[in-house]
Amino acid sequence: SALVDAGIERAVLVVGPEHEDFRRHIDSLDLTRLTIDLAVQVNPLGTADAVLSAEAAVGEECFLMVNGDNYYPRQVLRDLARHRGNALAGFDRAALVAESNIPAERIAAFAIVRARDGALEEIVEKPTAEVVRAAGAHAPVSMNAFRFTPEIFAACRRIAPSPRGELEIVDAVRALPGPVWVLAATGGVLDLSRREDIREVEARLSGTEVSL
Repeated sequence: SALVDAGIERAVLVVGPEHEDFRRHIDSLDLTRLTIDLAVQVNPLGTADAVLSAEAAVGEECFLMVNGDNYYPRQVLRDLARHRGNALAGFDRAALVAESNIPAERIAAFAIVRARDGALEEIVEKPTAEVVRAAGAHAPVSMNAFRFTPEIFAACRRIAPSPRGELEIVDAVRALPGPVWVLAATGGVLDLSRREDIREVEARLSGTEVSL
């Protein structure tokens, strides 16, 4: 619903081979503003592989890539959707700590984004405590909210598996031929990656109108 409010008219959900429950749920919805399609990731080989799994469905269109278990501020999604070229949202770390349901110690381990004149210089993954302190309380943090052109698919094919054996979207972003713009983002991100997150996220979204 937040994506639709940001101007997105079609969603492609990347799912595993056993996705019958997803399909049944989507078929039960009364969709008036959004089309939902599924793309199958045959094996869980990483986030860049997940993007490649959606290539046939996306084609030559530009698109947003967001985590399925995160709820992002509508304005951040609007800014990404309206941007031209490849971009990522750089979330203010202090705002994330204050407004998210994610503990501060977990946020401290998230990737820090370094930019110059608005263009990405580096994504520092798993920063040390010293790097976090040096970056400051308002350092931009990546929450895997991207705007991609179709160039990303070739970049995903150019990269090698990471040390943990996965094709990582961060490595694909580094392999893009042109600039990647960092869009300043404020507000919190609600995380649903664990079952114990459900109760608090439900409470925070209890007054949110959903319209698909």
